[in-house]
Amino acid sequence: NVWKFMQVSNLDGVNWTATGFNDAAWPSGPGLLAFETNPAITNLIKTTLNAPTIATNGMGSGHAYYFRTTVNAPTNLTGFTINAYIDDGAVFYVNGSEARRVRMPSGTITNASLTDSGQQPPPNGDAINPESFTPPASLFTVGVNTIAVSVHQNVVGSSDITFALNLS
Repeated sequence: NVWKFMQVSNLDGVNWTATGFNDAAWPSGPGLLAFETNPAITNLIKTTLNAPTIATNGMGSGHAYYFRTTVNAPTNLTGFTINAYIDDGAVFYVNGSEARRVRMPSGTITNASLTDSGQQPPPNGDAINPESFTPPASLFTVGVNTIAVSVHQNVVGSSDITFALNLS
């Protein structure tokens, strides 16, 4: 799927997960989206992202990356399974409502939020296998739905970022 993404702005205080948010100026590209040197991942990259070590627009190294796309849900939808490649942690939203946190702490998530230090990073430290979960079917409506994801680092100096998502 093609994703809109923002890697150079702090969206704290901006309702970027809302269905009506205007992401027309954001760059876009197909998944897998990443900045990664692991050979198990590099050949899967369809869109290369900026290195997370780069400080930009007043944000320090290790800032969040934001992703958005839309999907159509049929009238007979009983639910979706999300399979996602995430390095290191993420918060998933469907139509503006939080659907799941993966390795993220409770409470308010900001651009500078790091993963929960009490949770293990992706297997082998890189997102070489997808992680699966089923978001509440009640978050989806018949027709167009917006999926938004913020991806976060486990440490400020992290050298990689990986994101891809498949719905089944």
